[in-house]
Amino acid sequence: PLDRNSVDLDIDYQEVSFSSRYDGITLKGWYMPSDSSSAIIIVLGGFQNRIDNNVNSPELARDLALAGYNVLLFDLRGRGESEGKGILLSKIEEDLGGAFDFVKSQGIKPEKIHFLGFSTGAASTAMFAAQHELSAVILCSCFAELKSVAVNKLESTVIPTFIIDTIYPGIVIAGNLIYDFTPLNPIDVIDDVDCPILFIYEEEDDIIKFDGIKRLVEKAENPHNQLWIAEDAQHSQSYKVHPEAFIERITNFLNTVENNGK
Repeated sequence: PLDRNSVDLDIDYQEVSFSSRYDGITLKGWYMPSDSSSAIIIVLGGFQNRIDNNVNSPELARDLALAGYNVLLFDLRGRGESEGKGILLSKIEEDLGGAFDFVKSQGIKPEKIHFLGFSTGAASTAMFAAQHELSAVILCSCFAELKSVAVNKLESTVIPTFIIDTIYPGIVIAGNLIYDFTPLNPIDVIDDVDCPILFIYEEEDDIIKFDGIKRLVEKAENPHNQLWIAEDAQHSQSYKVHPEAFIERITNFLNTVENNGK
């Protein structure tokens, strides 16, 4: 549930609701309008609602709005105040597409709408961008393959790697049978993303290994792509540790994209 008492945005914002694409699920969030012609849609990871303390998402949205962007910070389905059932890495076209359509309805041109995703939200953003003509995306803490995340998390327990390799196919089958879930791997589609990508990797990330980001960067083909390695930051905490540098990186990247095109 959404803990509104934990947030004081200290900025004008609107309570908004909009429909997901195709299945019409009501999604809710905060929209922070500005005089700018550009917008950023924030897509959070895991089971988090729009208030993600690991990311410091409300403060991030506020700072992006103060930097001159229209910002949408919303709950994916099954989280916070949004309707529906939440399953990781599912209904990407529906939820991200609905967010895109909402921002477009606010008078923002499609080529000025950008996505900023964290962790599984970054993976979802990559999958969405591979299917659509977008202007730019920022992928923070994006994994290359879902299996690598499971291995990295389980390796911190007493489970040996060979056992993980043995049981992982069974986990995938069970997830498909019970939840109709199919693993999504950004590495399989990253070269289908035509727009520039800003990859952000946290130096102290114990969930996403640098090798995965390296593979994504090498396979992505746009010469305007960028990589920022945030020092002394853990998973999805680059803004939390380096707030000013984070906003500056995004602003410079998007200014370059919008001024020079793809």
